[in-house]
Order: sequence, then structure tokens, then C-alpha cells
Amino acid sequence: MGAFISVPDQASPPPPPKVVLVPPLFQRDVRGLSRFCQSSYDYLGNRKQLTRLLRDHLSPELGGMLLLSPPDDPRISVRAKMRRAGGSMVLRWQPSSAASLCTFIEMAASLDSPGDVSLRGSYLHQGSGLGAFVVAPLGRDLSGEAAQVGVRYSSTTATAGAIFVPRRGDLSKLWLAGRFHGLTLGLQLSPALPVRHALTALIHPTLLASAPSSASTVSAGSSNGGGDGGVNSNEPVPTTNTASSTSSGNSCCGGGSNLAELRSWFRSHACMLLAFSPPPRPGAVGAPFTASVELKAGGELTFSFFQHVAATRQVVNPFEEDEVVGITNYLDIGLQLTTAIGATDAGGGVGDIPKLIRPNRSAAATVGGISDNGRIRTAAASAAIAGGFKACPEPASSSLHEDVDSSTTTARPATIDLALSWQINKNWLLKARVGNQSAAAAVGARVWHAVSAYLTASVRVDYAHIAQPRYGIELCVENFGPLLYERGADDVVAGRALLQRHEASKQDLDNFAGRGVLIRRNAQSVGSGSGGGRGGNDHEEGERRKMAELM
Repeated sequence: MGAFISVPDQASPPPPPKVVLVPPLFQRDVRGLSRFCQSSYDYLGNRKQLTRLLRDHLSPELGGMLLLSPPDDPRISVRAKMRRAGGSMVLRWQPSSAASLCTFIEMAASLDSPGDVSLRGSYLHQGSGLGAFVVAPLGRDLSGEAAQVGVRYSSTTATAGAIFVPRRGDLSKLWLAGRFHGLTLGLQLSPALPVRHALTALIHPTLLASAPSSASTVSAGSSNGGGDGGVNSNEPVPTTNTASSTSSGNSCCGGGSNLAELRSWFRSHACMLLAFSPPPRPGAVGAPFTASVELKAGGELTFSFFQHVAATRQVVNPFEEDEVVGITNYLDIGLQLTTAIGATDAGGGVGDIPKLIRPNRSAAATVGGISDNGRIRTAAASAAIAGGFKACPEPASSSLHEDVDSSTTTARPATIDLALSWQINKNWLLKARVGNQSAAAAVGARVWHAVSAYLTASVRVDYAHIAQPRYGIELCVENFGPLLYERGADDVVAGRALLQRHEASKQDLDNFAGRGVLIRRNAQSVGSGSGGGRGGNDHEEGERRKMAELM
């Protein structure tokens, strides 16, 4: 008889599953930084994302940026931008909870103007949506900035607020916006007039018909104004009528004329926005696209379109593992067209503002006057504003060129820009912008470490000087801000891992085999899990998304 010995089957382990790479977005998530001490109108309709797409990494200059937070205390962060012509720095403290993105204290400094240093603070009650913020200049005697106080209401569907200049009693900005089924409508007024004038106009609108046409009043200068630049609207001094004041006084006799003057004033001080964004899918970085139209003060009309796409493509990198069959790419596409739809001359209706709601400050008395944001204006700029050329206080966005000497106004030519950004993987970014005035292109490379960094190089060609291209380089070093991920399929995740993987679905395998075009219509997408084991990160990211959805 023989002995029978059984040998266990030494089967080889199963092959690893096929995977699709999901790299993080090229730039870290810094949603909500400083936006709660500004007007919500400026952030409606994905216009900030479109502005970053058109400008970031495409500047023809040498610059650097720091986004740092000490690992021992993440409540402290510093953001600094450096360039040849100037720069800025923000030192920020905020509670460590992600739900407190709207509550912070920070000190901001800018090298663009002397003494431009301010202390900013914001608080928003999460339950009611009511909040307040303050911007207090620390070097107002040098910069001419005046302290501002703001009150606001913010929710996921509506926002409203106002910004005041307490020292002068002026209402600087007033905004109101709402969102319903993806449709966003916003309105912002930048009157820069005493609050009592605005309240009088609201409480007694019939007084517009009997607005006094007597001599205008100007403010007495004060050498110790402390940022008011010698202007105090509470001390009227009679002066001689200006041409526009005479025109306004003669036209106040009829109700129709007063309504026309009120409409002219509204057009020169109001900005309106209408935008549409379909609701984002659960967990997505943002809405798939946004189309908007904005009418700015002064008759400037802007059409814009912004789209974010997360698409999975086949991997052609020979250094990747065999089980990798795809990788997610991020594409941003933006289009913006700006044109002027009207122009007004020096004696036109914009200057004929009803005196009941117009601060009575003549051009001669506004030397060293204060602008809407509290900055001292020059005599020429103040004279232009008194003549009726003031639009929404947005630098480099007005559609009117002002010629104070000749008292004429001409419309700016229309501009159009198309931009495209393509993130190939976690390390490389390609970007280009083409417009009717210039074209630019950039390439960026990134390394991921405990303190990560990226370097971008750009070239810009102005059509007026096509033989003289301009070059730029930007270096950024950072270690704070969570990483964002977005998958091309229905499942989207966010976290802090450098590279996430999910098991390849049947659709991914078909795409890898080259059969994507044949079966795309009938194939069922099998969503893979969003990945577990992140616990606290899931909760933190959920809180950040809730705060980012506030208007």
C-alpha cells in the first residue's frame, strides 16, 4: 500500500483590477477666502472663475505667490503675491472648523499704493444667515481709504446687503440677488451718497417733482479729516450753479422729466446680472456651465460663458502600470464679450440727477475727494464724476473713455476673449487665450510634496505690437487648502490623497479596448464607490461645500 499525500493548489493570485486615475485639480481649493467682507454681487454667475481662467498664469511678468499655513496651527494662513510692479499680503486667522469659512480676522496690505494696509473682519451666523463685516484702514492718512462697515444676509437662494462709510455717513454699495432653479438675478447700486438723501428719496418720492433748483452746496474742507481728504458732506457751503445743476433745476418742473432724470441716475449707478447655471450633480466641484449677461453702469454690456468638464481619456503613458486604463482630465472653457450699448456727453442726462438723491458736490470742491471705495481722487477724476461719467467702481471695466478737457465721451471698442485650460494629469497644465486685441498661452508644471509648488511660463502677443512678444514666469509655493477631485463618471469624490483610484467600470474597459464609440449609447454606467475610510475628511468637505454654496 502506498501513502497518498495531497498537495494544496498553488494557484496564482488574481490579477489586480483595472483602474482609472483621478488626479487632483492643479490649484488647491481656497473657496470662501475673503469673499464675505465684500459685496456678494461680484461673485454671482461664476464670474470669478471666468476671470481666473482669462488671467491666471497668462500675465506677461515675473511673479511669485505663497499660500502657506503652519502644520502646528492650521487656523493661521498667509497669502502673498509678488510681482515687479507691486504685490499684496493677507495674514488670516479663522476657526479651524470648515463651517466657519465666513468668520475670520485678517490683515491685508498692498504695495500698489502707499499706506494701503487694512484690518478686515467678518462674522456670519450659520443658522440665520445674518452677518456683518468691517474694513478698517490702518494708514488712512497715507492711502486716503475710509473705514467701511457692511451688513449682509446670505443663504443658498438669496443674498442682500449694504456697505456704509460711517465717517461720512455715505452709502457705498447696496446689493440684492436671488437664485431659483438655476436662474440667478442680481442688482447692485453704487450711489456713494449720504444715507439721509437715499432715505428721503425712498420715504418721500413725490418730493422729486419739487426738488429745489437753488444753488448747489459743497463740503467744507477739513485739514484733519483723517482719510476724508477734506470732504465733509454734512457742512454745506453755497456755491455757484454748474451747467448740469441748472439743467436739472429747469427740468424738475414736470413729473416726466424727474422720472427721466431718475432713470438716468439709475443707469449710471446700477449694475444688473442675469445668469443661468444648471444644478451641479452631487459632490461635483461646481455647476457644469454658466451663461450670463450683465449690464454695467455707464452702458457696458457683457456676455459670458463658462464651462467645467471632467472627462476620462485613455492613458498613453508607457510608464504607467498595466492595470491603468484611463485618467480623468479637467477642461475649462470660457468666452466673454463686452460692448458698449450707449454713450453720454458731458451735458447729457447722466449728469442731470435729481438733487434730492444727489450729493451736492461741485467739481471745483472735489479736489482730493473720496471715491466710492474711500480712496482719494484727483481733481480731474472728481470733475469727471461731477459731470456724470461715474460708473460702477470696477477698475479697467468701464466702457467709457473720459476726456475732461474737451468734455466729450466716447464708447470703448467691443472686446471678445476665448480661453481654454486643459489639465492633462496631476503634473501638467496647458492654457491659452485668444482675443481681438491679444493672444496668450501658458504651460505649467507641478510637483506634489508636503510643501508643493508649481511653475508656469507664458507668452503674450499684442496685435498692435505683434513683433514684440512679452514673456512671463510665475512660481507658487503652497501647503494649505484641501485638494479637489472630480471623476468623469457619476461618482465624484474630494479629499486630501495625492492620487485616488477607482475600479474601472465596464464602460471604462470598453473605452480602453477601443469600442467606446460603438457601445456608448446602450452601455450602462456602473458607478463605483466613492471610497471609504476618510471619515472626517468627508464631513469637512461637506461643510466646505455648504459654505461655498452660500450667495
